[in-house]
Amino acid sequence: MKRNALRLIPLLMVASVALSACHSASQARPSTPTPTAASSSVSQESPSAQPTAAESTPEEPDITLTVAATGDILPHKRLMPDTRTKGKTQISHLLSAIKPYIAGADLALCHQEAAVAFDGVDFEGFPEFQMPQQWISDIKDLGYDGCSTASNHTYDHAFEGLTHTLTTLTSHGLGTAGSQSTEKQLPYQMYDVTKDGRTIKIAHLSLTYGLNQQYARGTSAAKVLGSRPWSVNADNVDQTIEWAKQARQAGADIVIVSAHQGREYHTEPSEGQIEWGKRFAQSGVVDLYIGHHPHVPGAITKIPGGVDGDGMWAYYSTGNLLASMQPKNTTATQAEEIALATITVPAHGVPHVSQAGWVALTADLKTHRVVPISEALSSQASGLGESTQAVQKQYALLHQAVGDEAVELTTPPHQDDAVKVVPEPRI
Repeated sequence: MKRNALRLIPLLMVASVALSACHSASQARPSTPTPTAASSSVSQESPSAQPTAAESTPEEPDITLTVAATGDILPHKRLMPDTRTKGKTQISHLLSAIKPYIAGADLALCHQEAAVAFDGVDFEGFPEFQMPQQWISDIKDLGYDGCSTASNHTYDHAFEGLTHTLTTLTSHGLGTAGSQSTEKQLPYQMYDVTKDGRTIKIAHLSLTYGLNQQYARGTSAAKVLGSRPWSVNADNVDQTIEWAKQARQAGADIVIVSAHQGREYHTEPSEGQIEWGKRFAQSGVVDLYIGHHPHVPGAITKIPGGVDGDGMWAYYSTGNLLASMQPKNTTATQAEEIALATITVPAHGVPHVSQAGWVALTADLKTHRVVPISEALSSQASGLGESTQAVQKQYALLHQAVGDEAVELTTPPHQDDAVKVVPEPRI
């Protein structure tokens, strides 16, 4: 399926053809063409006031958008003491160093792995996580526009926990994708991103390999979900592709899939990750694949296929964002990344992912602050507990895992204040 192109084409040709076809054109009053949604910048004046064919019309420039995406946020018990500040449980101060990259992106997507805690509950750690409600305010304040919600922990607190999580996210103006509180909800989140007078529609889908409950009970995700099989998008690649097609039919210019898949603590892509990547790339309807779940970084690569046959960029795993996993698992759990992709929107053509960039992060287990490695190694970030040697080891692990196809970035993107992101209602 071909993508919808964003075209800003003056409708002067329409008026010209209408005039030449009229028998009494010299006496009739020509009607003013009505601009389409994509050509709202065309003047509403009569054709006589429009530039003639001989006059030059300024070429509409290409524009670019940046999309930032990050990995797992988990309220581990060891993390919680460092979240206490001024009588509140917050994470803004732990993630403040990455805010320029999140707030500076035109669209920023988090991964909401844990359920949001019910009223009266502070938090709950492994194995059935509940995230403090205040953290959702912090996520919004950091600059995120929405979150993927499909993970193996989505159903930790059953359907009630799922609906409470979605309600909390949407009440803070955040989009959601990957779980549904009603069967009538759209299975994708559409974002209207307006920049330089043009609106680009970006659809976001999310799916998980499965749910913890199905493995604990020796059953299937469908049996865990019971009469609500639609509530979590679990191991549903074919259906996700169909939903991506529906999103394009609804006007999506770009489709992003967040995939919760892989082997924990393994930086090499698993068979499941590779299979999912190939299937989405070969579908011809997915532009970008963002992975998480292994808790460590993974390869960034361009998979043959894609919407225009030029390949689909895949981030197999962005690693964690905020957690407290000890080195006994692997030092790579402290090596993290921000996926920072660039979308080019041509004046006359189809939007496409033109660059896959990434930002190297270090998670300091002694303070639980998350800091760009470029800052940590240049001493711009003070008060870190990790040694320079430890950070350098994480940096080397990142490069080994990520590979050399994507571009490492050390400067935050600059978002124009005029950029506006609106998550469309899913109902």
